[in-house]
Amino acid sequence: MNKKQSIPIKPLSTDRILEKVRGEGLTEKGLIALHHNAVRLHALDVVEAVEIKLWAEFPRAAKKLLGDRKPAAAAPLEAVHAAGASESLHAGEPG
Repeated sequence: MNKKQSIPIKPLSTDRILEKVRGEGLTEKGLIALHHNAVRLHALDVVEAVEIKLWAEFPRAAKKLLGDRKPAAAAPLEAVHAAGASESLHAGEPG
């Protein structure tokens, strides 16, 4: 019997993983490894949290890993920012 098969592994709960991602202490390599594992296991909430953290703390690594794709949480913020910019451009125009 293979040793890996005989040792039961208790997986961390998603909540504990999310707390760890949102907290401090994970390195760039740690976040990237966690992202790969979360994608492999289809843990979408962990994937999203890791992508947000990567874009916030390690934008170069995020761009290398994800390309120009931003996390879903950034889309509404960009839309609000774009709307505010267009309003400020049109504020001086007569209506």
